[in-house]
Amino acid sequence: MASSLATSLEKPFPDADVIRTHVLRNGILDQSLRGQAWAVMLGVHDRPCPPLDEHMKRVMKDSADSMTIANDAERTRREEPEFDQWRPSLQELLHVYCNMRGVKYTQGLNEVLAPVFFTKQPLE
Repeated sequence: MASSLATSLEKPFPDADVIRTHVLRNGILDQSLRGQAWAVMLGVHDRPCPPLDEHMKRVMKDSADSMTIANDAERTRREEPEFDQWRPSLQELLHVYCNMRGVKYTQGLNEVLAPVFFTKQPLE
């Protein structure tokens, strides 16, 4: 089963419907494929992740929501030690999202964004 998922993911243009059907029927047995499978199902597998420029980072850290975002980012997924590596990026992305959308940070957005980080790297 895992090999058919791996084969589907290795294609130059993986079919999200095929992968979604496989995952719904069988789950993701090979955890090293988890991130890649989610990226395909979410339609973000072929998008690069551009780095945030330094100016934007400074602007975000000066926002009125900085303390709330920092506190929420620190509490996010505490029970999952592998998430520690992504906590700084979570905080930056929450700042960017609020700034670009022109919205005030709402507690809980951290938990909405957190699963996305698991699509970027397979769990070991």
